[in-house]
Amino acid sequence: MMTAPWQKPHWLEDVQTWLESECAGISKLEVVHSGSSAFWGVAWCDGQKVHFKAVPSNLAREMRLTLLLQSFSSAIPEVLACEPDRGWLLTKSAGETHLIHDSNLEHWLSALRCMAELQMVTLRHQQKLLEADCVVLKPESALQQVRVLLESSTDQYAPKALEVVQQIQLEGLNLLPPSLVHGDFHPMNVIAPSTIIDWSDALITHPFVDLERFLRWIMGNSQPHHWSPFERTRELEPDFIRAFLDPWAAFAPLEKLEQVFYATRPFGLAVLLVNAQANASAGRSLEAFYIRQLARSDAPKVA
Repeated sequence: MMTAPWQKPHWLEDVQTWLESECAGISKLEVVHSGSSAFWGVAWCDGQKVHFKAVPSNLAREMRLTLLLQSFSSAIPEVLACEPDRGWLLTKSAGETHLIHDSNLEHWLSALRCMAELQMVTLRHQQKLLEADCVVLKPESALQQVRVLLESSTDQYAPKALEVVQQIQLEGLNLLPPSLVHGDFHPMNVIAPSTIIDWSDALITHPFVDLERFLRWIMGNSQPHHWSPFERTRELEPDFIRAFLDPWAAFAPLEKLEQVFYATRPFGLAVLLVNAQANASAGRSLEAFYIRQLARSDAPKVA
């Protein structure tokens, strides 16, 4: 396993020197998390809390993309300094409450609408997304790659997952164009009410992928996530779906979009599985998670 940059001698001192050059009077960086795939720290500058994040070079698209997105969306934290080649990012704090700890339902619906609206805005900036190292994953290519992955997998759930994938029909997905997809859109990556963080898994593909990721994270397989702030989380699923799809009604009637989403839900999991494999730092556990969820999905219906 490769050594993370922050595990090397004097790395933290180099970061502090850079922070002081970018933000005069900044306090000493406090380590919040130091894992295999990311480093987080906090500091204070001019009375404002700031967040520092570092990632390995293979995930540095997050820095380029965050810098780009904050130029045309208020849903992204304000960037104070960025060193994409070193995987360093300094942003103003957008708040301390992650959506999962917020019991205001309207904030949840707002976050879903905000994600869809951001996707729609990026339709005008596809070339800039490509220049920020976002890869394109076409639906047909995603299904082909996930079939190969599952056919070679030794996971006990892989055969059943493959059966589900082989029944996915893509025709209905053509109602919407490919857009920016966060790739790991869930309530821990939203600062309430609707600031979206952690873009290291971003790509360009079908927008339904982010809705499926959000729902799978909060709904789980057989029961809602134990962190859910709602007593009847599963009953809220239709509201979550409509909130995300409503902005996309500019392309097709809401009822049709709902029909296609329900009919093609395993497709989102297929894309997430391919993306997890591509981002090797995510680890095998996330791949296994998506394989298991695919296996337990209902067989897709014709839209």
